[in-house]
Amino acid sequence: MPATAAQKRQAAYKKAQDLYHRDPTLLEEKVITGQSLLEEQMVPDLVDVKTLYEGIFSSRSPPDIEPVADPKTSDLVYRPIDRDKIVTLTKNWSNSSPGPDGILVPQVKRCPAKNWSNSSPGPDGILVPQVKRCPAHMLKALFNVILYRRHIPSLWLQSRTILIYKEGDRKNPTNWRPITIGSAVQRLLHRILARRLPVAEAPFDPRQRGLRNIDGTLANILLLDHYIKSRRLARKSCNIVSLDIRKAFDSVSHHSILRALDRFGVHHAFTDYISTILQGAYTTISVGHQTTGPIEVRRGVKQGDPLSPVLFNMVLDELVCGLKNESNGGTIAPGSQVAAVAFADDLVLLQDRDLDMTLALDKTLQFCAARGMTLNPTKSVAIFATVFEGRSVVRTKPVLRIAGSFIPSLQDLSTIRYLGLPFGSTGLRKPSVHHLSLWLKNLEKTPLKPDQKFGILKTYLLPRLHFGFQSPATTEPVLSEGDRRATSLFTPPSGTAALECSSCVSIYLKFFTVDLRVFSKITHSLIFGGGCNPHHRGTCEEFSAAGFFSGAGRPASLLSFLARGAPPHSYWRENIVTMPMSMGLQDAAHDQTSRAWLRQTPRGWTGRDFVRAVQLRTANLATKSLPYIPAGERRCRAGCNKIESLAHVLQACPVTHHEHIKRHNSIVAKVARHCRRRGWTTEVEPRVRHADSQLFIPDLAVHQPSNTTTICDVQVW
Repeated sequence: MPATAAQKRQAAYKKAQDLYHRDPTLLEEKVITGQSLLEEQMVPDLVDVKTLYEGIFSSRSPPDIEPVADPKTSDLVYRPIDRDKIVTLTKNWSNSSPGPDGILVPQVKRCPAKNWSNSSPGPDGILVPQVKRCPAHMLKALFNVILYRRHIPSLWLQSRTILIYKEGDRKNPTNWRPITIGSAVQRLLHRILARRLPVAEAPFDPRQRGLRNIDGTLANILLLDHYIKSRRLARKSCNIVSLDIRKAFDSVSHHSILRALDRFGVHHAFTDYISTILQGAYTTISVGHQTTGPIEVRRGVKQGDPLSPVLFNMVLDELVCGLKNESNGGTIAPGSQVAAVAFADDLVLLQDRDLDMTLALDKTLQFCAARGMTLNPTKSVAIFATVFEGRSVVRTKPVLRIAGSFIPSLQDLSTIRYLGLPFGSTGLRKPSVHHLSLWLKNLEKTPLKPDQKFGILKTYLLPRLHFGFQSPATTEPVLSEGDRRATSLFTPPSGTAALECSSCVSIYLKFFTVDLRVFSKITHSLIFGGGCNPHHRGTCEEFSAAGFFSGAGRPASLLSFLARGAPPHSYWRENIVTMPMSMGLQDAAHDQTSRAWLRQTPRGWTGRDFVRAVQLRTANLATKSLPYIPAGERRCRAGCNKIESLAHVLQACPVTHHEHIKRHNSIVAKVARHCRRRGWTTEVEPRVRHADSQLFIPDLAVHQPSNTTTICDVQVW
């Protein structure tokens, strides 16, 4: 351990830089919690981890022989191509059309996600960039042969598992989420197959919001909030139970997965492939710098595999449909009842009557037990409200049991978190920004460079608040307070008052290619635009068409209310144009190359270099043309009879003109040397006479072997 204060600062800086480049999520956790960077991170004991997951993964999957009550059919399935096509594929790798039912080249090309390159390799050591460089027609042929033969490489049965901390005691292995990493080639195949399965269009029940082409979290939040408030205003009872399925993804029976595939009418070729990858699979679990031995996986789906959420949702869909058909549910609007809403394994039961809730809970317990899953009563919560003397009263005494243990009932002033937002007995609680000041104070003390602090702020801290703001309880004062606190970390350079700090920071972040704006201007984009969520969110019509708010007008009207006002793009366009010195920002608005240094700081730059570059780009330097300088005192201090604007200093002032020309010529010479090293011929400032007798003198002409001449003009600020 470092002894002196200087050694501690050096060690903290080194640790911060290491975490920023290697594990920014852990750095975010330390910033949020205020932990010391030098404090050793606690992890579960390897023996405890192995004991826990051997008991889960290696236990036998219970048989699932219950007949399917409501079979479904789907056209979005994989059917193998015929044997002749397979022979052709193995002989002719360039064949690009295996038939309508096989995997096609366009499907291979469009499936890799934008951030897939950052994904880790599997046990086979194949890197994601290597997979992306592989010709699509070869991958297509490989995938079709594997699916037709029902034989997969042995390395595809191997995987490695890492643990991601959730919350609670860090020494308890149940507070960590296992993420399993398989072969990168197999993950690409599973991305393709996941798109071929019935995910968005049919035939999942619309009350299962996970993996939909719409913001399912927002839909569930609005529906639950509307149910609580509407029943309270109508002075009627309501019963809500939020259920926690213990290790749901890790414990679901393999037999139940195959049964769900049959229920959806998936072709037996795909079912056989799933059966093959489930049998004989094993994984190793890494804890800190230690790794367990191989652990056989006899149940569950791999968290981190593209197919796993689809397979799990197919299993849980039967429960959601069964509750809808066999119970009355909670009244969302006259003639519209909802018995359950789900987002992956987050399941909430809604019933108007106590007796119906008991029956729905019993059915859920029976369903989970038959599929190898169990409910956790300690992490489940019930909200019961009844009517007493004409007013709604919360019942705080537990009445429902799971395996002999009571489900805790929500107290009158307590809250629960559902999909990341706080709910109480009166509905969704008002979002708060009180955590932001603490986060910013911790971020300010963290030994990071200025651009790195901006990166942590826009990537991790502010999106946490963005998500909480997509709520009908959000108010304008809350958003304005978020503005004030977010910009309090950044103060304008000494002596400059031309730009408001909030505008400078927000514009800088916009040039950082991040859809991040002042909080009070982002409500529209949080609901219907990108916001902090890059996925498609949908419109009011799409929510209704998806069956989310069938017959319920208020949740849909809440969407329109939340999306009130014009899109924020016009706000920022006007803000930039009306600023005193914004020409540089306007010129660079459509030039990604000139602002590439904002996304990736050039090698060798110090934090001071980055700050000065931002000041230069935003015209936020201490010249005498700033608005707070009296009009009669704005002449150039070098003696010029011109106003000392930034453009004058950089372009026209005689004192700086020589250095400006010198820098311009050095850049032209550097570009010319680079071109000559490539074997191209260059001419510096050639004199070219146009056909209309006009003379042109470009900075550089580059002649390439393909009889192509490129004219370069260098601009120096």
